[in-house]
Amino acid sequence: MTLDDPPNPCTGASRSGKAKNKLVATEDHPSAGALFMDFLEFVRFANPAIAIIENVPDYLNSTSMLVIRSALASFGYSVFECILDGAKYGALEDRSRMAVVAYTEGALTNLTAEDVRPLRSKEATLEAILEPISPDDARWRSFDYLHDKETRDLAAGKNFQRQLLPSSAATCGCIGRGYGVNSSVSLG
Repeated sequence: MTLDDPPNPCTGASRSGKAKNKLVATEDHPSAGALFMDFLEFVRFANPAIAIIENVPDYLNSTSMLVIRSALASFGYSVFECILDGAKYGALEDRSRMAVVAYTEGALTNLTAEDVRPLRSKEATLEAILEPISPDDARWRSFDYLHDKETRDLAAGKNFQRQLLPSSAATCGCIGRGYGVNSSVSLG
């Protein structure tokens, strides 16, 4: 692991991360499983008025989150938890995320789901954010190896699937952390 590839709590908490790493529990991940301890240590010593956690929705049911809730309560924090759907909050990525807001007395007043509002309006389609590229541009090319990988992985039960999206799509699925690598998203 390098500074360019820091541990990511989602790696051990996501369903795909658990499957890929053959984990029984989120906390089994070798580099990300205990990251919640660093978060709790920071909160304990820095004593911020507000602390925010974001992760995959399944993290809400993890042992880590059970410990986080208990520790934050013992530090004197109130804790608000919810699941946010990206497309409802201004993102083209239709992805659900767990959000946890821990706050000290006086920082917020009984935070509720109604208090969480989008900061922006979502574009109507992917086309609104795409750079116009002519059909004969050299950047367009075939990704047959991804089709082959999808076929192999689906046959092996790995559930890898490409996102093949028209520019008229109103949303896209999860944009993974390696989105800059030609791996699973194609637009047309």
